[in-house]
Amino acid sequence: MTTTTETDEKLSVFATVILVLVAFFAIFILERFMSYNSRHPLEDKPKEVVHNLSWDGSVLQVESWLKQNLKDPGSFEAIEWSKVIKNANGYFVRCKYRAKNSFGGYAVENKLFMLNSSGEVITVTDVE
Repeated sequence: MTTTTETDEKLSVFATVILVLVAFFAIFILERFMSYNSRHPLEDKPKEVVHNLSWDGSVLQVESWLKQNLKDPGSFEAIEWSKVIKNANGYFVRCKYRAKNSFGGYAVENKLFMLNSSGEVITVTDVE
């Protein structure tokens, strides 16, 4: 017959073995996950010079251009971005936005931006 102390020791050993097994299993899974991600990164293909950001669809080069050229850059609020279109000459993207005008009132603008292959804004056209 086993005593309470012996039973407690057996449970303690059993719990330790289970804990060690769980730790090894967790390390194994983590190592497999890390090595898979290093071989297969989330972004398999390289990004274009000009591209829509995944979280809000914005285009960094166009936002930068707008903030340098608006009357009140802090008032800029994007309403809608089109998908970036690439052609032989560069990129096109449309942005509909709200910003303060010269009179201090808010105006909604809809503009088409052409960017060269380096990502510099070269033409801005009003879209009706």
